[in-house]
Amino acid sequence: MPHPQQRLASAAILMACCAAHGQLAIPTDYAQNIQPLFTQYCAGCHSGNMPSGGLLLDSAAGLFAGGDTGAALVPSNPFGSELLKRMRLSTDSEDHMPPLRKAQPSEAQIRVIEQWILSGAKTDTPASGPAREVAQDPKTKDQPKNKPKPPAASPSSIAAVRERLIHIEPDSPGSSLLMIDCAPVAGRITASDLVKLLTPLREQVAELSISKMTPDDALIELIAHMPNLIRLNVSRSQFTDAHAATFSANESVETLIATQTPLTDAAASSLAKLKSLKRVYLWKSDITDAGVAVLAARSIAVDRGVDGEIKPLETEVEVKFTGDAPLPQAAPAPAAALAADALKPRNTVCPVSGKPVNADFAVVYKGRVIGFCCKNCVAAFYENPDAIAAKVP
Repeated sequence: MPHPQQRLASAAILMACCAAHGQLAIPTDYAQNIQPLFTQYCAGCHSGNMPSGGLLLDSAAGLFAGGDTGAALVPSNPFGSELLKRMRLSTDSEDHMPPLRKAQPSEAQIRVIEQWILSGAKTDTPASGPAREVAQDPKTKDQPKNKPKPPAASPSSIAAVRERLIHIEPDSPGSSLLMIDCAPVAGRITASDLVKLLTPLREQVAELSISKMTPDDALIELIAHMPNLIRLNVSRSQFTDAHAATFSANESVETLIATQTPLTDAAASSLAKLKSLKRVYLWKSDITDAGVAVLAARSIAVDRGVDGEIKPLETEVEVKFTGDAPLPQAAPAPAAALAADALKPRNTVCPVSGKPVNADFAVVYKGRVIGFCCKNCVAAFYENPDAIAAKVP
């Protein structure tokens, strides 16, 4: 598969050649075709007094001013434009923009931005005729544009959650949407307690983790009717087939992490009813290939982790001692055992990929041991450690 940058370069060359022969008619008027896309997909985080990355995308002036890392685009050079490179990255990449939990522009819409940059990224081009609607991805054409954000939650409701030592924060600077992680207190809070705490925040919850909890019907019913929920983590919980059937009424969730749950194939048909679901993680659940096929028929990506036994690629040759010197003692010292336990990751889900943690990939950062699923996620962590570490409770 070609690298995203290779695809970007090829697309730019192809558009340049087609444009030269009059074979390309992509609308590139800034006011009518470009800024509306930035407003729809980017301005939610890239506007106001504290825009993400210091980059404003709610106006041409902000766009050309760039952000904390420099210029966002290079006129006439889509290959060298950071903004377009981020949009072209795989959705598995931590640097992909917009973030996966947000609405994504279609390929046709990205091509419009690409052609606009290639043609010089002009902001004063006169409109040639009536504005034309940009083609939309079939999966998103029925979704409402510019979905209004809910009002800010009451400070007392947020304080009540924090008093129970539950992690809660805005999903982005200045946003009214919230990320809530109950996993750290799973053994010290009941489902009924959580219903009381989350009911006043029902409209604001965008990301929720009830990992390691035992949910009841009332809690799942509440979560099923959270209108702005994008990501739900029920890993290592008693999230059952009956709960999946209740949760199928949700209309907004895009990512479901259900690793190490008792779900069976009976849950697959329920999960397939989720209108917005794009990806589900089912490592160590009881859903078989038949259940996966039901989800795949709805174009839902399924990640079941590594199936079967993991075999080493190579092993070290056995060391043989010779001579009269005594053999070293094989028993580990107590201090070594304590050290190994101290390096146990505090998290069970990789903060980069959302996959289960592999204890072999752990990093000690600011006094905390953070686990990852693979070396690629460790590399991604070192590129932006503070932001990724903030996701770990």
